[in-house]
Amino acid sequence: MTRNMTMTFSRDVGTSPSCLEYSWVPTGARRHILLDAGSPEGSETDAFADDYYPSQVQVYVLCDGNQSAMGWQFPSGPPRGKVVGASVTVSHQQKQVVGKVWFVDGSTAAEERKLDQFARKCPEPQS
Repeated sequence: MTRNMTMTFSRDVGTSPSCLEYSWVPTGARRHILLDAGSPEGSETDAFADDYYPSQVQVYVLCDGNQSAMGWQFPSGPPRGKVVGASVTVSHQQKQVVGKVWFVDGSTAAEERKLDQFARKCPEPQS
């Protein structure tokens, strides 16, 4: 039996291509969500065994136009619970990104991170 988990990547301004490279901790399997210019949101759904729950999300690189972030894990600190879904939202106006996770018990945890005011190169997804 498998269970699906979804990562949603969204932004308030979608005038340029954007990317998110992330993994569910502790799997380390890098995943990519690529957004075309004009596309405000995308998602990736992964199948896991019914008894597997990640504890956090690792962002390797996020690039959206001339703003980016790198090397970020949320929620920070020790694992707090069993994660069942996550989102990463870019706010150009506030120059920040918010990572949010949903836990199996229905609670959530969200963290903000300032965006660097320069672009980074997005890695190409491995096939």
